[in-house]
Amino acid sequence: MNISKMESILLDLGCGMRKKDGYIGIDHKEYDGVDIVLDLRKGELPFEDNSVEAIYASHFLEHLNFEEAIKMMNEVYSYIQTENMDNLLELIRNNEIW
Repeated sequence: MNISKMESILLDLGCGMRKKDGYIGIDHKEYDGVDIVLDLRKGELPFEDNSVEAIYASHFLEHLNFEEAIKMMNEVYSYIQTENMDNLLELIRNNEIW
């Protein structure tokens, strides 16, 4: 997947082997379909502020401790485009972390 030529940046955080179609898959292990191998607890996403249209994370945030989850949500907040803030709320609703 050529990320630099994507019209819309859609992220699937912690995608594992089940990356959402059309999304950039990010995981800490190199599974088939993972586009960026990155431990999100330690590294920052390689995207600019306000550049991401949507973020999907199924069964991801519950693997983080409270401090890591807060750090991740703050980081994700800076990447999501202001007009797509409802996508950030969907990310929160889809994860039972507390």
